[in-house]
Amino acid sequence: MFCTNCGTRAVPGGRFCQACGGQLSQGPGTPVGSKAASESDHKPAGQHLEKRASPAKKIVAIVVVLALAVVGFVVFHKSDEQLIEDRIQTLQDAYNEGDASKLISCFDHKTQIELKAIGGIASSVLGVSISDLFGAAAGLSSNLSSFTGDDVAVVISIHSIRIRTKTAQVDVTFAIGAESQDTTLPMVKSGFSWYINLSG
Repeated sequence: MFCTNCGTRAVPGGRFCQACGGQLSQGPGTPVGSKAASESDHKPAGQHLEKRASPAKKIVAIVVVLALAVVGFVVFHKSDEQLIEDRIQTLQDAYNEGDASKLISCFDHKTQIELKAIGGIASSVLGVSISDLFGAAAGLSSNLSSFTGDDVAVVISIHSIRIRTKTAQVDVTFAIGAESQDTTLPMVKSGFSWYINLSG
């Protein structure tokens, strides 16, 4: 047996070459004095274990991340029906609170622009009330103020929701005091939110 580093005959059973100090073969298949054997044997024992444990740690980390994602989806995900119901509730709350900007946020982008113009410029010139804005926005055949005025709370009841991918038809009843009116609100999905769609 010879040292592969310097070519000197090795002493049988020796671990290192007496001439150059290179490490000699530890077993079959590893050349005497090979660099691979020498480098791997000089590493601390913990480094060998770390490399073997690393894929297991990655698998555990991936499983934990996936589990958290699934739990988050189940806990925080809302169905389209729930999102539509939330939007109708926001519409009702906006009217009852007299919050024009909250009311306007319930509608599609184009309608929002138009309603901001009505609510801003027109209200200062023409005296448009929140009920006028609400009636126009909800597509009601008559203004809600013609029922009983701005001081009475509106209640919106949902009867049915028909969803087709990114559009929906929502059958509702607007009730103010003893007066009520049935209508169908067209809705559109934009991103993860639903909006009342009056712009077509």
